Amino acid sequence: LPDSAVDLVDEAAARVRVQLDSKPEQLDALERQIRLLETEAEALAREKDESSKARLAKARAEMAAKEAELAPLRARYESERGAVNELKATQRKLEALRVKLEQAERARDTQTVADLRFHAIPELERKLADSAARSERARVDAAVAATGDESLRERLAALEDKRARLARAEREGDA
Repeated sequence: LPDSAVDLVDEAAARVRVQLDSKPEQLDALERQIRLLETEAEALAREKDESSKARLAKARAEMAAKEAELAPLRARYESERGAVNELKATQRKLEALRVKLEQAERARDTQTVADLRFHAIPELERKLADSAARSERARVDAAVAATGDESLRERLAALEDKRARLARAEREGDA
């Protein structure tokens, strides 16, 4: 590949990593607004005049509204974050099992090779495939919610069916 293509791929990978490692902008902005309102409320709580008390009540109401807006976003972020962490852990475990398989093959440990090749590794590969499918369905659900285009679900179902047929044909070809 030309250097410019490699640079482009590196830049895209870095952007994805930053997105995975940082909070969404909307979540971060709401948290900052809540912190500002908390600071304002602390300062207003020390004041004794009526206008400060009225502003304090308004600031607390705004904080409650922002917290209510933040709660579902935070829950969604934590859920997605947990799924990403689970996926990464499964990928690391799969890679470790593949290394262990290579070591067992070199040592001619047929029992370990059989266990890894026919049980442990395929199980993790299925788990990764299931996780990817759930993630894909979640993205389609979000796209349908945003656009109202129900045909996206049909396209996903057709794609999943095609993948299943290819996997079945691959298994039958191996048999």
